[in-house]
Amino acid sequence: QFADLSDAANRNHEALRLAKQEMNESRWQIQSLTCEVDGLKGMVRAGEESGGGAQAPAPWPHAAPSSPAERGAAAADEGDGG
Repeated sequence: QFADLSDAANRNHEALRLAKQEMNESRWQIQSLTCEVDGLKGMVRAGEESGGGAQAPAPWPHAAPSSPAERGAAAADEGDGG
């Protein structure tokens, strides 16, 4: 009976760990998209203030990285002095 409870606890622990990881990844995506939206709002405001009319900017050229490794690579690319 103790072994059964121990196995169940281990399964629940792993499920909780995976849920937390997924939540953190979702949080990162939300933060990334929020920053993108804020930047686009600023572009629209700047266009309106310059009198050029508000044109929708081109869509983001690539999808947001989905894994921590991809995010690390994307961050490294952004830091290349662009």
